Parts: sequence; C-alpha cells; structure tokens
Amino acid sequence: MLIFNKSLESFDSAPYDRMASICLLAPDLFSGKYKTVLNVGASMNRFHYSKLFEDAGFEITVLEAYKPNVDFLKSLNKWNIIEGDVSKYKFNKKFDVTFWWHGPEHVTSDVLPSALENLESATNYITILGSPYGKYEQGAYGGNPYEVHCGHYTPDVFELLGYTYLTIGEKDVPGSNITSVKYRK
Repeated sequence: MLIFNKSLESFDSAPYDRMASICLLAPDLFSGKYKTVLNVGASMNRFHYSKLFEDAGFEITVLEAYKPNVDFLKSLNKWNIIEGDVSKYKFNKKFDVTFWWHGPEHVTSDVLPSALENLESATNYITILGSPYGKYEQGAYGGNPYEVHCGHYTPDVFELLGYTYLTIGEKDVPGSNITSVKYRK
C-alpha cells in the first residue's frame, strides 16, 4: 500500500501532519499492543515523540551517537540510553518498535540499506522512519557532526527497501517529510 501526498488538510501544522502520517501508516502503534521502543537519535532539545511513547506506557531506549547528547540524556534519568551509531551498533536486545525519526538523512545512500538492516534486526514488529523529502541541506548543527545531512531521499528509496510511505509537502521544499513504516512478518 502506498499513500503519496495524501491530503492531511484537517491538520494545521507540520508536527500534526507528521503525527497523522505515523498514525495512518501504523494505526496500532499506540494501541497498547507494543511495550518497548528504541528511539534512534535524540538530542538535548529534540525528542518530540517521547511524551507520546511515555503516555502509551512504552519502555523507552534511546540509541544516540553524539557523546554530549548521551551525557545529557543520561542526566535526565528517564530512559535507557545507549551510546552508538545505528549503522554499526551490535544490538543484544530486540524492541517491539524501532523509531528513527529524521535520522536516515544523516547517513549516505550507500550506508542506508545496511543501517536499516541493522535496525530491523533489533525490531520485533514495526520500524518507523521519518526523513526530509528530497534535498534539505544541514551542517553540523550545534557542533554535532552526526547532524549533517548527507543523504537526500525520495519515497522510492524506502519502497525498494520494503517500506510503505506517505509524503507531506513537495520534494526539496523545507518542511516536507517522508514517513516510512515496515511491519515485520
């Protein structure tokens, strides 16, 4: 099933559109069916969906590559924090849901398939991805080299990797988004 540029006009801003896209592609995400989530990449000021996962009763684990973010997240004493890079980390545990929101654009197109394979190997049920739709330049935001956008993706990339997707906005326009979801069989 592919939903391309589905109208989400009943939502009035990008965060709601993005949440709607997640709920359309993974309608059972917050049903209580799933208990654990691995969130890949979280910074001192960016883990927008943590409250939703907390409110739904998820046990949250965060995989973060940038040491200052790891230290800050550990100081919050709220979640399980792992320091590591999603393309290289060797998981010794599986999670019901893996969530890599606005992260795929931080790896090159030659690394993306193996990073996703690695992430999916740690997934029991659902992998959820978010990324800009097309090219959106960004450097080492806040001095974090992992924030550089080095991959510029279109929906067909995720479709070829077995994901269902939904786009918001137009290619190469700031604020546009690809939400991609894959259920494990």
